[in-house]
Amino acid sequence: MASLTVETWQCAAEEMKDELAVAESYGYIARTYYEQGKLDEALDYNNKALETCLNKLGKDHPDVATSYNNIGLGYMAQGKKDKALKYLNKALDIRLKILGKDHHDVATSYNNTGSVYYDQGKKDKALEYYNKSLDIELNKLCKDHHLVATSYNNIGSVYLDQGKNDKALKYFNKALDIKVKKLGKDHPDVATQYNNIGGVYKAQGKVNEALEYCNKALDIRLKRLGKNHPDVASSYTNIGDVYKAQGKYDEALKYYNKAFKIFKKRLGTKHYKTTNTLQAMIKIKKFLARKKSA
Repeated sequence: MASLTVETWQCAAEEMKDELAVAESYGYIARTYYEQGKLDEALDYNNKALETCLNKLGKDHPDVATSYNNIGLGYMAQGKKDKALKYLNKALDIRLKILGKDHHDVATSYNNTGSVYYDQGKKDKALEYYNKSLDIELNKLCKDHHLVATSYNNIGSVYLDQGKNDKALKYFNKALDIKVKKLGKDHPDVATQYNNIGGVYKAQGKVNEALEYCNKALDIRLKRLGKNHPDVASSYTNIGDVYKAQGKYDEALKYYNKAFKIFKKRLGTKHYKTTNTLQAMIKIKKFLARKKSA
């Protein structure tokens, strides 16, 4: 159902008399905008869904928790980490209270909260939450469930940042196996795994393998998400990083520039992905200028 156009859901919402059905439509509209990389629009509709759910269901309902969770993810995508943590913790508190500590939605909240800690650089805290999530999922879900794959991927990301490359590759490949099996080889989540495996190979100095996997990720994202999606920009950044590691600075600059244009257009000039990419471009340009004048 989520594949329907935004316009279709908007028309449906206007015609519905059931306020909870309207809230559900708002959620689908928000999800569609999120998938299109239109983060402000997605956040607007998630807030509409939250307001409706609070009015009809009260503050401690699981559907209210879902709205808090979705708003938190929206802020996270915008790089507003403190706001993201605030809303994700609201979702976690409700889910623990209403659903119990072993529910799979609680596992999802642990994963999402862990991801904010990860982005804040609190890697040990992130690993703690990721492992809490994985423990619940392995006990309550099948071992090849997509949520298990998400936890494997997130744990792998922490190990990669800690320089534990072999552990990172082990967890990334576990996630990849599940996602290919459950989602198909051309799914955007599979692209994420290719991208992350490429990151391990880059850290190991295996630049050819890194470039191979980063390009696999880019191909899927272009095909499934479109040429102006922020995830496509992230792939360009990663490919640029590999070329930079190879000393191919002109190629790196070309890919960083592609990424910067998309980030600037879709996320704004103040988003950390935009500013980080700009800084990478400036550093290379300064290096090339010094090299030329030497």
